[in-house]
Amino acid sequence: ADSSVASTGWELCFVSPKCHDGLALSPVGVPDCPPGPEALPSCDEALPGELCEGGCGTRSDINNCYDAHYSYPPSRDVYRKAEGNTLTTTMVTSTSTSTFLDTTTDLAATGSPWSVQGPCEAVGACVQSPNYPENYGDRQSCNLSLPKPSVVTILDFLTEPDMDFLTLHGVPFSGLGPGKKTFTLWTNISWRSDPSVAERGWKICLDP
Repeated sequence: ADSSVASTGWELCFVSPKCHDGLALSPVGVPDCPPGPEALPSCDEALPGELCEGGCGTRSDINNCYDAHYSYPPSRDVYRKAEGNTLTTTMVTSTSTSTFLDTTTDLAATGSPWSVQGPCEAVGACVQSPNYPENYGDRQSCNLSLPKPSVVTILDFLTEPDMDFLTLHGVPFSGLGPGKKTFTLWTNISWRSDPSVAERGWKICLDP
């Protein structure tokens, strides 16, 4: 502003899109972007805490992540769905509210500290892909969590390379993954398989 006439000024607001489940979406920063070739689910279908792209009124001009060819400038519009456990479904004639199934939310009742949303399996202090050590299924997705921070170890990992991803700390792993590795878990873990080749999957255990 200069030293003469003043007016009412301006106001700038960020409007966070939301999906039918009521969970807000936020554009991710560059460090959280997926590898260029990785296909992401629509934000309508994404689980809480998962990366997604398109749908739910998201913008197509964010340009915050690179495409499969890592073309410059970035051209993808990647969001992360907020954490939450309430799903609101609107029907033509009525509206109903239900909750995601948490299969391992209580250690005393279940014998496992893991909270699992989806078909992944919690066994004691460990969590594993569906049907492990046999092949997992097509089009499966899970969201996994522990009290944070927790120290965990990846004991086994084999998925279809560049197609079926386990995402840890915003980094998607496939194929042989990161190998046997121990690390501190600060975020939820997400799993998603595509409709084609399946492998034996993975197993992660909480360190004592």
